[in-house]
Amino acid sequence: MDHQEARLKRAVADKGAAVDRLSPEADGYAQAVQELGQATAALLEHAAKVPQLRREARQRTRTVQVKTLGAVQVAAAAAGVVYALVGPTSWGWLVLLVPALVTGLWQLLVTSLLGPKQVVIGAQCAVAAVGAALVAFHVVSGWWTFLAVALWGAAFAVADEGRAK
Repeated sequence: MDHQEARLKRAVADKGAAVDRLSPEADGYAQAVQELGQATAALLEHAAKVPQLRREARQRTRTVQVKTLGAVQVAAAAAGVVYALVGPTSWGWLVLLVPALVTGLWQLLVTSLLGPKQVVIGAQCAVAAVGAALVAFHVVSGWWTFLAVALWGAAFAVADEGRAK
């Protein structure tokens, strides 16, 4: 329950208590009943908005998650690209790292296409970018390249599945 709903429920309870304290013949009874009706209408109006408010909250959370994953992906891929260009590693890693960089930038810049599976896609791409960067930095074996490629393939499969439905 949010603060707005709690405030509205308290208002309805207070107005109801005010009506209960008055007798139907009292001077302020009609005004108290009218205020109770207005408070109840405000509560019902807010209750009708709750599903939309929850959807908006989930969308904001999803946006933050995707942008965070995109930032991780961009950082890992950018570090790998720089290392591949100026470091003692092969430029061949750019084949994996440049698409990871572009995909991460896309995640940071484009939020209008966020679907429920975008967090899963972002997580797979971020882990793949970090894995590709670790391989390029020679931290882990080159065999981990297959895992990075498999993660990107899975991310594209999830994205394609989302478009097909």
